[in-house]
Amino acid sequence: MLKYEKVLNVSASDFYNTVLLSIIAEIKQATGKTVTIADLKNGYKYKNNIKRNGKWVEGSVNIRRPILNKEIVTTLTVLKSSYEMKYIIEKISEDSIKVTHIQTSPVSDGFINSLLFKNRTNKRFKDIEKYIKQTGKKETE
Repeated sequence: MLKYEKVLNVSASDFYNTVLLSIIAEIKQATGKTVTIADLKNGYKYKNNIKRNGKWVEGSVNIRRPILNKEIVTTLTVLKSSYEMKYIIEKISEDSIKVTHIQTSPVSDGFINSLLFKNRTNKRFKDIEKYIKQTGKKETE
């Protein structure tokens, strides 16, 4: 299990909606289907091609029922292996949250994987925070 926590200066709803909108864009790219945040409320499954060991293989993505402004969990299954990615959102104030990203996988969580995970997650969180601040994102359900 890999875990990374960071405090961001954005609201819980802005972070939650931005992540879900990113997932929606990925669904559109993978399937050509247009879905909404409301479509994800009861969970959603789709197929996606993923590069694995230099080859493209079909994977299955399962978005579990998100908990409004608190949690988003996705599971990716590729070649009989499952990877779970979870965002836990804790409100500190109206414009500040602590986000925990947890990833579980059958792959070793060695030092290199842990370092890469932390660097990528830190960059992703900074990018999300920057995007929200630049766009003045105030999405509604």
